[in-house]
Amino acid sequence: MIALIRKINEAMKVIEKAVVSYGTITLAVLIIANVIGRNVFRYSLFFVNEINQFLIIIITFVGSSYAAREGRHIRMSAVADLLPKKHEKKLTYIMTAGTFIFMAWLTYISALYIYDLYLSGRTSNLLTIPLWRVWIVVPVGLVLTTIHYLMAFIKNIVEPDVWISFDQKSEYDDLEEVKNDVE
Repeated sequence: MIALIRKINEAMKVIEKAVVSYGTITLAVLIIANVIGRNVFRYSLFFVNEINQFLIIIITFVGSSYAAREGRHIRMSAVADLLPKKHEKKLTYIMTAGTFIFMAWLTYISALYIYDLYLSGRTSNLLTIPLWRVWIVVPVGLVLTTIHYLMAFIKNIVEPDVWISFDQKSEYDDLEEVKNDVE
């Protein structure tokens, strides 16, 4: 089972990195092109602001999944670091399971919203792109984030160490001395 999870994780990593990297580069290029167009040629590219809004949505929600995989989300490390190792593991179970459940719920709510957008037929103002096609990235990013927290929860069950994500072990060498003093 771990081998399958590792393959899924690697495939998702490649996709997430590409989307976030190329999305950010495209966003920067469009902003720079629009600034040059306005200031040098006195002509603004009318579609840039709308595309940039779409790119920010995409980068945010795919980036959320990437941050979850890399263990870069905000976590309760101040509490966990002060606990003995056996309690830190229990707290990690609660955090990863709780975040998994919360992300699954957000995925469901966002999917309902996308369905409403689809039924309404709403489009973007300038490019008249159906909004559900842009906003579909929200439940996709949330479901990927949900999967990362599920994988972290499973990794913590299978492995004796504390893992903040499937690939990232919870390690703070400099805090081990403080933890030993508390015990």
